[in-house]
Amino acid sequence: MLVTVRKFFCRNKACAQRIFCERLPEVARAWGRRTERLRCIQQKIGLSVGGAPGERLSRQLSLPAGVDMLLYLARETTVPEPGPLYCVGVDDWAQRKGSHYGTIIINLETHEVVELLPDRTVDTLAAWLEKHPTIRIVSRDRASAYAQAIATSLPTAAQVADRWHLLKNMTDTLYRILQSEYRYLKACHDEITRAKTTPIPKVELVQPVPTKSDKRRQKRVAVVRELASQGLTRREIARQLGVHPKTISRDLAGSTTVLSIRRVRPSILDPYKSYLQERVTTGCRNAAQLYRELQNLGFMGGISIVRAFLNPRLLKKNNISTIVDKPPTPRAVAHLITKLPAKLTDHESELLNQLSDKNGHLATAIRLGQDFAEMIRQKRPEKLNLWLLKAKQCGIVRLRNFAKGICQDYRAVRAAFSLSYSNGPTEGHINRLKCIKRQMYGRAKIDLLRARLIAG
Repeated sequence: MLVTVRKFFCRNKACAQRIFCERLPEVARAWGRRTERLRCIQQKIGLSVGGAPGERLSRQLSLPAGVDMLLYLARETTVPEPGPLYCVGVDDWAQRKGSHYGTIIINLETHEVVELLPDRTVDTLAAWLEKHPTIRIVSRDRASAYAQAIATSLPTAAQVADRWHLLKNMTDTLYRILQSEYRYLKACHDEITRAKTTPIPKVELVQPVPTKSDKRRQKRVAVVRELASQGLTRREIARQLGVHPKTISRDLAGSTTVLSIRRVRPSILDPYKSYLQERVTTGCRNAAQLYRELQNLGFMGGISIVRAFLNPRLLKKNNISTIVDKPPTPRAVAHLITKLPAKLTDHESELLNQLSDKNGHLATAIRLGQDFAEMIRQKRPEKLNLWLLKAKQCGIVRLRNFAKGICQDYRAVRAAFSLSYSNGPTEGHINRLKCIKRQMYGRAKIDLLRARLIAG
């Protein structure tokens, strides 16, 4: 493409520049080696897919550009100003997990990323918030640094604690309580399992299925008998079918239903298979343990034959189902407590009832945990004060400490019970940010991440 531009000459001898070339900003930049349209397309490629994938894509589109050029164009992107903000969500994200964290800020009204900050310190967030005095509501997690930054820079803004984090904090508290009382959990599970144990059903023998060769033999037997009914001798039938006369004799003497007889060799384990079947069905799959039990019953063989019997394919072939019924973990039971009661199974409900009957402290913890989860789901802020009073007086140290933490962040927690804002959109964008990071193998700096996340 050839472009003709005009040149202007300055007649002022005092001017340092004598020749001025006409600029075409809509076509190309000064000293540029590509048109603005091409530059814009390559910039979009860099923002969308990154460096190396962008290079391959641009080559396929006949718009070749190197990795460095695509990343340069992506970094050069001007991130648009967000405009006046009223409701934002704040959360941290890991630049390097366990080492260095940044802060992501979301517009909760448009669900768009507003800013990506390089750390999660009080000063950094407070400085950014001071530039946006129109913010009225900030949704955040339970981090004290964010609470302090918001209170310092926007004292009139309403802080909203994220409801998911509140439920997680309660679940973690219940988990630690259940962990210290695990013996009651195991005892309740064993009682329920014993009460529901049913007699082991007898294994029904599977009827043998005719093989392809069996079907061919059945067809031949039918032909042989048809020819014999017509008066042909065995030799004539054998000559006609191309088989030995003894085969014809066997077909005429046998049954019309032909099934291959598979001989099962006797095994030293045969007298003990019913016992093994019973133990496997109740959940025991430990070959060494079963071998010791068989030795006490008089078994004289080795452990290898017992281990072979426990092969999953052999158990499936013999129609032996294994039931491994382990007691639930303390964390699983903690999730059951905060779970919606209507979604609990009969076994789960019975387990919680048994725990409540076994131990008074566990009964109190289960009741308070269920009440807290119900308050969050139904958004009943008027019940919060009574719940905090019960938690402080329950006598369980971990629940009392949890209630103290709620009191320290009381306004934000109460707002979470009454307002609809949450950090759900923020968590979604954090997942998107993780995908972008992993796409670039974690080597992208904050400026490139910011450009790809906000402008990409």
